Amino acid sequence: MSLESAIDAIKNGKMILLFDAEDREGETDLVIPAICTTPADVALMRRDGGGLICVAVHAKAADRLGLPFMSDI
Repeated sequence: MSLESAIDAIKNGKMILLFDAEDREGETDLVIPAICTTPADVALMRRDGGGLICVAVHAKAADRLGLPFMSDI
């Protein structure tokens, strides 16, 4: 998939596979816009991804919810 195709897929709420560099983690991540994520997407990520499911949260929302930084846990 080209970079342009990946960007279009994300803009259209589709999930893509994103490979991290060999000299970093060498992993493939499942990436989807949070606003477009369904329970079926989460199930797929848990079943096929098997790792952490991460989402970006604005600092003000995290404060209101009492969410700590992962590095503080």
